[in-house]
Amino acid sequence: MDGDSEESVYNHDELTRIIYSNHQIRHMVQQKTNEFSSLQRDFFKALGNERFDSTLEQKSKLLTDSLKLDSLNEQVTADKVQLALVGENSCGKTALVHFLLDSGQFLPSDVGSVSARVIRLTYSSDTESCLRVYESLEKRNEEPTDQISLRDCFLDSEPDWNALKNVIESYVKRPDAEKVEKDSYQFAEWAKRFVEIRIPSKFLKLGIDLYDTPGLLYSDPPILKKNLHDLVKLIRPTVVFMYENPSVPTVTKDCFLALKEALGKQLEDTNIFFLNTKVDIGSLITNGTNISKAEFEIIILNKARQSRKDLLLKAPGMAQEIDDNNGFNIISVDSGWSPLGEIMNKITINHIIQFVANADLKCKIREKSIKISTPLKNATPSDIAQQYLSDIRSGFINQKNYLNEIFQVWSDQKASQLHEKIDQQYELAENFLPQREKVFNTVNKYAENYAYIECKMVMARDLMTFNGRSPTVNSVQQIFANENRFCEFYPAEWFEKKNLIVKKIKAHGNNLKYLDAHYHRKVTQLDHLRFLQLLHLYENENSELWMFFPKYESVENNIETLTVNSMFKIILTVAQCIEKMHASELVHGNINFQTNLPKLPRNDVLEELYNESLKSPDSNILDKNPFHERVQLVICGPNSSGKTTFLHSFLEINNILPIDAGPVTARIVKFTYASPSDACLFVYPSIQQTYSERYQPEERVSLAEYFTTPTIDWKGIGEAIYLHVARPKVSENEFTNWARKYVEIRIPSPTLELGIDVYDTPGLLFHDYEILKNNLRELVKYIRPTLVFLYPNSTFDKDANESYLTIRAALQDLEQLPIFYLNTKQDITTLFNGAGIISNRKSAFTVRKYQEIFPKERLKRYHTLYEAIGMANNLPKIENDAGSLSKKDYSTSTN
Repeated sequence: MDGDSEESVYNHDELTRIIYSNHQIRHMVQQKTNEFSSLQRDFFKALGNERFDSTLEQKSKLLTDSLKLDSLNEQVTADKVQLALVGENSCGKTALVHFLLDSGQFLPSDVGSVSARVIRLTYSSDTESCLRVYESLEKRNEEPTDQISLRDCFLDSEPDWNALKNVIESYVKRPDAEKVEKDSYQFAEWAKRFVEIRIPSKFLKLGIDLYDTPGLLYSDPPILKKNLHDLVKLIRPTVVFMYENPSVPTVTKDCFLALKEALGKQLEDTNIFFLNTKVDIGSLITNGTNISKAEFEIIILNKARQSRKDLLLKAPGMAQEIDDNNGFNIISVDSGWSPLGEIMNKITINHIIQFVANADLKCKIREKSIKISTPLKNATPSDIAQQYLSDIRSGFINQKNYLNEIFQVWSDQKASQLHEKIDQQYELAENFLPQREKVFNTVNKYAENYAYIECKMVMARDLMTFNGRSPTVNSVQQIFANENRFCEFYPAEWFEKKNLIVKKIKAHGNNLKYLDAHYHRKVTQLDHLRFLQLLHLYENENSELWMFFPKYESVENNIETLTVNSMFKIILTVAQCIEKMHASELVHGNINFQTNLPKLPRNDVLEELYNESLKSPDSNILDKNPFHERVQLVICGPNSSGKTTFLHSFLEINNILPIDAGPVTARIVKFTYASPSDACLFVYPSIQQTYSERYQPEERVSLAEYFTTPTIDWKGIGEAIYLHVARPKVSENEFTNWARKYVEIRIPSPTLELGIDVYDTPGLLFHDYEILKNNLRELVKYIRPTLVFLYPNSTFDKDANESYLTIRAALQDLEQLPIFYLNTKQDITTLFNGAGIISNRKSAFTVRKYQEIFPKERLKRYHTLYEAIGMANNLPKIENDAGSLSKKDYSTSTN
């Protein structure tokens, strides 16, 4: 049996035609290649009968690179189409294999890395089906180290894919990471084995071999890259590079970089087909729109394909590897439920096979001149031929040595410059420091005397201010004393000035007390509100120096009542004071709670400290926590994370916001409830002017007319709001002015009617326009919402992490906000497969079974998120209690 089904997922007749044509062309090319090889051998033989003369160099130019010729011969002599699937984890490689084979789920698939061996799937009859394990790819033509019969899985009219999965699992599933570390020798020995699975399949019977490779990243163990290198070198397949996110995130670029490194010089001879997977058919068409097959193929599909290809062409390091005409397409194996999705998939499969069949016949045979060194006088033709090969090798070695010399010269120059600068600075310091020390010692002899004079002058001025009246000190009520009893603190008043605190310095034989007062005056002169201000100086008849400050309270008196916010304010105060002192070249002692932070104003222990400086909106963000009668939800995340699709589903409305690959919006859009007759769109000049200055909207667009018919005209609404929400293609200045505006859409929605406001935000990454980050910061500052952070890949890839870090940097105090993490675009088949439920019948996936497996599958994805860099501090730790997830701020969505 060949795994036939009532209707194939591809056009069988068309693929048969492609493969047959390919074989005919192969044989023709092989014949001409052999003729050329024969001609080359005859030429070298004839060369031995000729005497060396000046014409030999011209004759030798007809020779081509024999290595390239051997490469061509290996490609055309293969009797099957070789197709290797390569891509990042969770990009859909295994799902595509099952789709092509029109089979149930028998290869392992789950969140993250699930395989490590290269697997070849090739055709055999049901009676001869088997699994073979070879020591390595290089030894694939030797006897296998292990062979397992799969015949029992194909005895019935329908293959037992679950039984097949159980038989092969130990040979193809990645070893447990807790038992076998990925960088260990044991893992490398396991991963280098080459697995071949021979099974009946209409697709494989066409003459196609499929190679499933493990997910690849630049940081992966070397054995995985070596396996891929050996696969391309020995098999010479066409590589189908698969990626999920159309915006080509960092993880995709990282994977392709790893592919380039693995292939090395083989990259030039490797044909690569780029395949954007998981393209939701629902994002290409508007719900309820009747589209003909021709319109879908010619207009919508071509537009979607071109927009995603344009994004790929912008990816550094990838664009030059893309075939301008035929090397790209899109697919979604989970869109087969839709007739249009089925059309898209069939077109793509035919395109891939046509590309594979034709690509390996494109041979880049480059002519090379042979530079012959001047031979020895008695050189034979054989010596000359040998010299030719030696010259080529020497050329490469010389070029390598030359580059090494250039790098070494450059490195030596930079090192010499650095050493020279270090020597100059050292010489300067060596000459300057003794002089500075000498000046310091000289000045220090007089510093106390200068401070004494300074303080005496200030005392005289202060006495004059109070008309010669003496201050009064309450010596009975001591506030506190420092540890060495050098000074004490008491309540005091001076004439009409009440609520003062005096710092009394005991009389000493030297003038150090005046130096202390001098530095208090220097700090006061910095005119910084964070410093306690020295108000007056006075010296009594016992030569005690009194320094007067505003009354304050000690922090330790209030330590038990301090909140976390208050503590952070104190830390911020200390940091600002230290920064100011350093900028003014003032030296300070160790910062500790009891000596340097005892002083806070009397009225409110914390708030007065920030009275004036915290009036600006930016600095007051910690104190603004407005109460809203309606729940405020802000949807955020990287591009193509499913924000818009989720929002439409969450609000129970059809598609009205633009959906496409990459960035499609730039304004923040608020959705709030209104009755059908009041439905409208408002455009405000900015978020700040909307919430802080209460500006009136610049523009109002009524949407009421679209709700008057029995069926809501969602398409009309989408067209009415498009110019206000779709990202424009304009200059940077024009974009900034456009994106600053704030849009509010008021429509009837069951979700919004519950008392929820939802905000749609554009995808955000480090390199995005600053206005996008400012908009999000302003919005959060004024509404204090709950953030819903969406990310598509369950492995929490680099783009998701970058987006999260960008949002944290933009908001600054993200820790103060509640965040709900939502893993989107979860394939329902993968969820069941990850739980060990294998079936090619959708009816097996029941709601009851889904409710049973969902908590554990969600827990897997939660742990993956928890282990992501920078995330552990923002999530509660959940061990193995899957049921408790219902209480946590995390979920998944299949959309």
